[in-house]
Amino acid sequence: MIYIEIKFGPINGNAITIDKELSVTSDNAIANRPVALALKEINDKLSQVPQEVISVADYNALTAITDPQTSVVYITEDTQDIWVWDGLVFVKSTGKIIDDTIYVNNVDELLTMQLTSDKYYNVFVPTSNQLAERYTLVKSNNGVSTLAGRLGYAVNNADHSVWIWYKYSYEGHTHTTNDVKGLNEAIIDAVSSKQDKVSNELTTESKTIVGAINEVSKSRIIAINFYDVLDYAMWHNLIGDIQITAIDMTNIKAAFISDGDTLVRSNIVDLLKSGPISIANNKPITIEIERSHDGFAALTLKYK
Repeated sequence: MIYIEIKFGPINGNAITIDKELSVTSDNAIANRPVALALKEINDKLSQVPQEVISVADYNALTAITDPQTSVVYITEDTQDIWVWDGLVFVKSTGKIIDDTIYVNNVDELLTMQLTSDKYYNVFVPTSNQLAERYTLVKSNNGVSTLAGRLGYAVNNADHSVWIWYKYSYEGHTHTTNDVKGLNEAIIDAVSSKQDKVSNELTTESKTIVGAINEVSKSRIIAINFYDVLDYAMWHNLIGDIQITAIDMTNIKAAFISDGDTLVRSNIVDLLKSGPISIANNKPITIEIERSHDGFAALTLKYK
């Protein structure tokens, strides 16, 4: 039996250093325990941030509460002071930092507070007797503070007197078409090449797109060719009641139509000047022509 012994030691001749504390500068590996403790500390602090606001008339009404909760922020209406229950007594928290949570009635109060650089704070600002706004605040080494909330974030101005707010995209943030490369040109090209809803260039009776499509879809044609010396043709209408709406002619000076009944031999072009020519179902139609000159002739009738 063969035994193989494997030993783990320095990599490339360098010993492996394991840090036992969190660091923002070290490139070494970190042990499990400090990471787990740091995460637990964050979770503990988050769980301690009050989630509810209750307003009472004054301090006497506050102390009369029989079952105060650590998860609640209390407001005394007469002084607008903020109070938290620490498990034993009510602690006046207005303008104070308790367990990395800052309690203020207005975020402008944060501008004059003495804060530790590169440290994250929770900010609790009551807005009504049941609601509050919560923010995250951090102050950098250069003195610039950043306040982030659900509607946007803010940074303090040069003299630390006001917050400069930057709202998230759904509020106060706009763009023009020029901000998006190629969008303005694409819009101009699309508009210039689009088909207008109404156009006099349409050769149909209807000058709207929908009307023209419906008109064309209902239109049919009858083509009649006249060979040699023939100058008339017979056609039986078996397609139902129709209306002839237009005529196109080749080598024809005049074309006449009749149905042997109410429609007496008449010039088709002249009839169309007064409107469509009605042809009843099952009517035998006679078409006669006068050629412009000898040779082949043809005509096309459009009907609906």
